[in-house]
Amino acid sequence: MASKGDNMSSPTLPLEIQFLILDRVRLDNGRIDRKELRRMAFVCLSWAGHIESLLFRGVDLGDTHALAQRYLSLFHRNNRLGRYTTRLSLQPDIAFDYPDLQTFLPNVCTVIVSGCIMGPLKESSRPWSTVRRLCIRFCLLSTAGDLWRLIGLFPALERLEFSGWLMPETPETLIGGAIDIPAIHLKHLVLESFRNNSPHSVALQLALHELTVERVSITLEALDHDASPLNTLLSKIGPSVQHLELTELPADMTPVVGISIRPCTALRGLTLSLRFSTDSPQDMKAGLITLLGQIRSPMLAMLSLRVSLTVPLLELPWEEVDRILAGSLYPELRRVVVGVLVSDAPSKTELCSSFDELAMTLNDKMVGLVQRRLLHFERGDL
Repeated sequence: MASKGDNMSSPTLPLEIQFLILDRVRLDNGRIDRKELRRMAFVCLSWAGHIESLLFRGVDLGDTHALAQRYLSLFHRNNRLGRYTTRLSLQPDIAFDYPDLQTFLPNVCTVIVSGCIMGPLKESSRPWSTVRRLCIRFCLLSTAGDLWRLIGLFPALERLEFSGWLMPETPETLIGGAIDIPAIHLKHLVLESFRNNSPHSVALQLALHELTVERVSITLEALDHDASPLNTLLSKIGPSVQHLELTELPADMTPVVGISIRPCTALRGLTLSLRFSTDSPQDMKAGLITLLGQIRSPMLAMLSLRVSLTVPLLELPWEEVDRILAGSLYPELRRVVVGVLVSDAPSKTELCSSFDELAMTLNDKMVGLVQRRLLHFERGDL
């Protein structure tokens, strides 16, 4: 006699769960495993349809007309495929040769431009109204005007990211002629590897039109003891900035010309990621207090300090930080977060031995914030 279990059908996961699992079929570098997904597409029709959408979600037109033409031919034969694409990697001097591209890719919201020389755009280039995010990586910029004219092709742009810029042979050519494009409002501006002479920092400073930004994230790489270019940028966009994140603040925070965040008078959130050195403890103390003392926004609601347990944190003037933040200058302040990066490496004797020890010590040093229940701690791994 057959057992009851023999007559029971095997449980089947809902398609939504199966699709979530397929979404996680990735290589070690985080990219989707196209080869494996193509094999899995033969399992059933529902899998084949979902995998098709995964394979065409991100499209790279490459750096040759031949590859771009192959994609366009494919989209022309099957216009369903282009509707899956939300992320497009391209080079402007190739992609904008094909005005039908936008017709075949109506749902693109992210455009990535990388590894190219950015020169003048063709007259046939037309606006792309669906793009919300533009990433420009490892490009050689000819003039600031060329950059802004490219940005002007995306009238609905919300997020603009720069990273890995290459300098032209003659940097003075960046200035070029007048830049005449409409005002731009961004929700998020991301500047990675910010240097004083970075082409994108120069181009941003040369923008002659109105540029407003709600959130700014800047990773500092080299200020050369002179923060003037950064200050020029902040003076231009500062009044509109509501959230400012400065990452990799240098150990020597008292250069010849220091960082000034005074123009950011509408700040609601400020995040400072501190890269301190045991060789300059006095500079780190003075620099941090100077920076916090520049906050001019009565609307500040959140301040985050990101530090590493591998530096002498107890030497920082936490009592002075408490005095500045726990006073009456910031009536809207609701949260002060100390984010601590913890390493598995053994600590030196002058460092805190654990996250818990640091939290207990800072609670004793920052009494004002503790009494107002504003002080919080977050732990991360190096």
